[in-house]
Amino acid sequence: MGNQKSKNRSFGQIEPVGIFETIKVTADGIVVPGLHWERMSKGGKLLGITIPAYDEWLNKIETYLRETKIEQLPFALRAEIRKDPSLIFDQSQNHNNQWLLSTRAVSYTREQYEEGVRVLFMPEHRIDPIPLNYIKSADFLDTAAALRAVQGSGAFEGIWLNSRGQIIEGTRSNVFFVKNGHLYTPSLESGCLAGIRRRIVIEKALELTISFSEGVYYPEDLLNADEVFLTNSLMEVMPVSELEEKVFQLDGTLGRRLLLAIHGIAALDHP
Repeated sequence: MGNQKSKNRSFGQIEPVGIFETIKVTADGIVVPGLHWERMSKGGKLLGITIPAYDEWLNKIETYLRETKIEQLPFALRAEIRKDPSLIFDQSQNHNNQWLLSTRAVSYTREQYEEGVRVLFMPEHRIDPIPLNYIKSADFLDTAAALRAVQGSGAFEGIWLNSRGQIIEGTRSNVFFVKNGHLYTPSLESGCLAGIRRRIVIEKALELTISFSEGVYYPEDLLNADEVFLTNSLMEVMPVSELEEKVFQLDGTLGRRLLLAIHGIAALDHP
């Protein structure tokens, strides 16, 4: 897949009327709900969808979880708020917003965390950054189809490039890499999602005084890196063991150190 000639692809031709968050729920409860509400609120303003105040938003989710009574932990909660398409430009009709709540299992395995995952570059370039790139709109990017294509090639994840051949993100993750002990990730200006786990990893790296940069990076930067890892709210920090034909060693990785530090523990039995 990664060796195919790249071409531009345009997504999101329909008017976006929904915004969602995928939230991890563990035995300790909902993980960083405030950060998810904050991002959803920003996206709602962009799309003309009113998001309830935090206490109301959280109560809606907690009520759903109490009524659903999911026993197998951790699990993923998808919280989506949609607006009737006929009212998308009518700011006076916010009472018509619809909540869609659902849960699913977290499917990442211990073997993946221990042995790492295989990643490819996507064969098509994604369109240049526009405001919708930065939020989780249910109607914008056909990421599910892109992920299925990647997995059909035997890979765990695919990495998007923009029209200038610069790294953006994975189909379901943000991308970090390490070179000579320095941590790097594409800036938001590249078009990547302002990921919740991305933010947490950056904050923890700065707290640990790990040298860190956000910027413009290219495939060769990843291929020449000492380490690559992926982040999202469910996987948290996932090590990459193979990128195209490049193989990475996973001993003593910075990503592992950051994951342990985020959890505030010296050893992690299971991510």
